[in-house]
Amino acid sequence: MGAPPLTPRSYIHCTASCAGTHRSIPFRASWTFPLDSNLLQQLAASGVAIAVCGTCMESRGLSEQVLIQGAHRSSMDELGDWVEECEKVFTF
Repeated sequence: MGAPPLTPRSYIHCTASCAGTHRSIPFRASWTFPLDSNLLQQLAASGVAIAVCGTCMESRGLSEQVLIQGAHRSSMDELGDWVEECEKVFTF
């Protein structure tokens, strides 16, 4: 028997949480977006679990209705669970 398949996951927080939505956010020079909604949609379509920080969503006035397909509102509890369950963590 082989190892169970890995499930790639992405936890989006801070200003990047706007990238997990269909909502148009005006760009500010002080913001950096390593991700955009098109990239996240491609990742979700390929099976990557996309979690968006609920606190970050609240502070930016974002509701679950504006999330891209495949993304869900998340919490620090879920992030903690993901970190405990994973074999590797990458941050950037």
